[in-house]
Amino acid sequence: MEVSNSSLHLVDAHRNASVRELNLQLTQILAELEIEKKRGESLDQMRETSQSQYWWEAPISQLGLHELEQLKESMEVLKKNVTNQASKFMVETTANSSSYFGVNGNGIFDSYDIKPAQNMVASNNLHNHNFGFDSAGLF
Repeated sequence: MEVSNSSLHLVDAHRNASVRELNLQLTQILAELEIEKKRGESLDQMRETSQSQYWWEAPISQLGLHELEQLKESMEVLKKNVTNQASKFMVETTANSSSYFGVNGNGIFDSYDIKPAQNMVASNNLHNHNFGFDSAGLF
């Protein structure tokens, strides 16, 4: 009976070793799972933060009244800033071009210079436009 008793101890020891190995693997997998859960939560939080910071990137149909009003105001400010910058650019371009290609000594514009705007009289009469021609100019 001693042989069977030692066989039992051997089987029992082998089973305990297997259980310990499986418990170790389970512990490692659970630790990895916890790390991945935290990583997923962090990514979710980053996505939510990104969406709240960049709400204007959402389709307009998904924006609420408050966001639409903010977007409209931001667009108006942007339009004003672009207009101001374009005006500055035009002034600089005009100033730079007149110093290089300005009026020559005879009062005649060089071919590359920006010509002064002609005065055009606006008319409230929709049917009385001469499109830059005098009334006797064409016929």
